[in-house]
Amino acid sequence: MNTAGQAWPRHTASVTLRMAAWLVVLNTPFWILGRGVFVSRALFSLDSLLALMLCQVFPGLGLLFVAFSWLCDLLWSTSLIYHFTSPLTLVHSFRYAGTLNPWPYLTSPFVIYAIPFMVAMVVARKLVKVRIGTTPIVATMLTLLVLDVANGSSALSHMSVRLNGTNVAGSSFYALAAAVRTDDAVAKSVAVAGGAAEFEAVTGGGASADSGILYIIVESMGVHKSARSRSWLLAQLAPAELSAHYHVRSGTLDFRGGTPDSELRRLCGLAGSYRHIDPDDTRNCLPNLLAAKGWRTAGFHGFSEKMFDRRRWWPVIGLQEMYFAEQLAPQFTNRCGAAFKGMCDVDVVRAAASRAAEERTFAYALTLNSHLPLEPTPISDDLALLCSTEHMTDDACALFAHYAVALRAIAFSLSGTSRIHTVMVVGDHAPPFADLPSREQFVRDKVPYYVLIATTSPRPP
Repeated sequence: MNTAGQAWPRHTASVTLRMAAWLVVLNTPFWILGRGVFVSRALFSLDSLLALMLCQVFPGLGLLFVAFSWLCDLLWSTSLIYHFTSPLTLVHSFRYAGTLNPWPYLTSPFVIYAIPFMVAMVVARKLVKVRIGTTPIVATMLTLLVLDVANGSSALSHMSVRLNGTNVAGSSFYALAAAVRTDDAVAKSVAVAGGAAEFEAVTGGGASADSGILYIIVESMGVHKSARSRSWLLAQLAPAELSAHYHVRSGTLDFRGGTPDSELRRLCGLAGSYRHIDPDDTRNCLPNLLAAKGWRTAGFHGFSEKMFDRRRWWPVIGLQEMYFAEQLAPQFTNRCGAAFKGMCDVDVVRAAASRAAEERTFAYALTLNSHLPLEPTPISDDLALLCSTEHMTDDACALFAHYAVALRAIAFSLSGTSRIHTVMVVGDHAPPFADLPSREQFVRDKVPYYVLIATTSPRPP
């Protein structure tokens, strides 16, 4: 009997089964995660297979490399969740971690998301005891690459349309290396739609009057897909009694990137990194243009001046006076927010509105308390009914409650006979929800804006 001939098929079958088991173990955590959480990752990771090859020689080091490959995949997805223009921008933001309260992250569902990875690593430690050799791993990688090319989801493909929407095989290592290589180009300031031209277009010449301007960017305020929900938000900012003093209109604007990117786009018409902002690029920023005409300009934000280095670059775009948590703390005793604990939006908005009420004064405010994760806040009866009717998730409903706090504070500041001629309120980016049900309730690439123009010449203070 030819025992050698019988052993070979059995060995091949055994190796094939172990290779299949490894594919499942290395990728299942992301398959599970992607069922309810936004994940931008190929179906199969080539990086994890490289780590598996290392396991054949150095099992312990190989398993560490597996964990590292997972971390790179998570870094890539997280950068997209939070709208960072590059994973390197996310990495750069880690230096501000000391200003945050980490507890809300540790008590959030993110901790539960770690369970599939822990289970997979336990199974991997058992599988690594039996080595399968490099040949099956190389063969698997080549097969996945061929399938990826055939599907049209590979950089090597020449197809304009994918056969299947799924990216078959990918490498976060390669993507991160490409991000490092293009970082200088991404960081360089380039002109985009926005800035003073956008402000003039949507306000109808709001900067031509000599009365005050209030410009507010609301953290994480995106465009909800429900028209009824959008109308509810507008009613919080512009209740019926305000129409006697202001013309109100609304619309949507494009966005790309996180909050600093939005600030540069909305105020300056620039895309690029705040880390490399140059005075030569900011001459046409709205605050700079107004300051050149003799206006006073002031910026307000309820968080630390250290965050995203705003203390350095806000003056570069033309904000002559700056009020961050460090300057506002002696004036206000209340604190709001979860991970981003700082001043309450109500106080910051009213402080900015008070400055904007002065003649020829531009006051800019960036809100804070609607930054995810959210601090619990009461849900009004009318909002609870809206959330139920429009099938909002609990998180989206809670976010609307935080929007309402800021918008009502603006409305309160404008009540009566206002001394502010032009008010512009705009979102910075779509809400960075990780869970798909909440994320999918908002338009992916738009933010809302609201403009209020005084119907009569505002009375001087």
